[in-house]
Amino acid sequence: MKNVLWIILLFLGCSGNKNEGQKVIVPSAEKIRQMAQDESLVPVRPGIPGKTPFWNTYAKRFIYAPSFDFKEFEGAREYKFIAGVDNSDQTYSFIADKPWQDISSIWANIPIGTINLKVEAIRKGKVIGIAGEKTFYKASPFKGPYQKVDQTYQESVSQLMEYLFNAPYIKYWLSNEKPDMDYGLYSYPSKMFSAVIHGMLMYSDMTKDDSQKNESIQIACNTADYLIEISQPGGSPLEYFPPTYTGPIYADMEKVYRGESLADRMMLIYPALAAGAYLDLFDKTQNQKYFDAAIRIAETYRRIQFENGS
Repeated sequence: MKNVLWIILLFLGCSGNKNEGQKVIVPSAEKIRQMAQDESLVPVRPGIPGKTPFWNTYAKRFIYAPSFDFKEFEGAREYKFIAGVDNSDQTYSFIADKPWQDISSIWANIPIGTINLKVEAIRKGKVIGIAGEKTFYKASPFKGPYQKVDQTYQESVSQLMEYLFNAPYIKYWLSNEKPDMDYGLYSYPSKMFSAVIHGMLMYSDMTKDDSQKNESIQIACNTADYLIEISQPGGSPLEYFPPTYTGPIYADMEKVYRGESLADRMMLIYPALAAGAYLDLFDKTQNQKYFDAAIRIAETYRRIQFENGS
């Protein structure tokens, strides 16, 4: 969830126009399609026996015209490449001097789909053997034109954050000052409660409604206070670290039981996540207790760190 929130932040950063006043010319879908098709005719690092390794030996799908590690056939003077379309009698062919020649000369004409490629070894106009065979999928270099967007990134994020703000498992914090444990994923407090704090702080910056702004900040504070309260006590080996797990662990929101309680186990990456949330909350509220909570977590990290950095 934290990763999703950071992605949302990136979306917000993308919504501004740094070149206001400058007209941006966007190529048409047909122009982009043609550019993509032209580029697909250029092989990507084609192999050459004894010089350049063939990287695509096990590849099953190609956008760019491939070449394959087919061996020279004794006595052959030329090679006929025949690309057959799966479930069709249609074929595309060309003649080359080497069996590892890329197939860019016919690539533009081959339709999207499963292709069966065969390379015949030829001498004096007669087929004397098969130099190689390969079945693969030719993928489209461009799937557009795409549908027109219904809303901007900013509008999309605003809608998402408003939904989260009004979600019962988020609003529960406002009147209860503790989590709604009917929400299964709250059994991962460090991750989920940190995400609640970050999310509500983000929403407080986005909403224009003063009452919603105050409520979102209060939810963030209640969540942080609870996470601090259930953290390891001072003097314990991992003092002030918030727990990774609480109670039974469920695999999904359907409460499919995944195993016994893991409350006695701690993943050491997540306290830093909580500390970051506390610092953001301090920036918003200037309440010293959140700054102090982050510092205590940092001091525990410093105390338990080995000389090798782990």
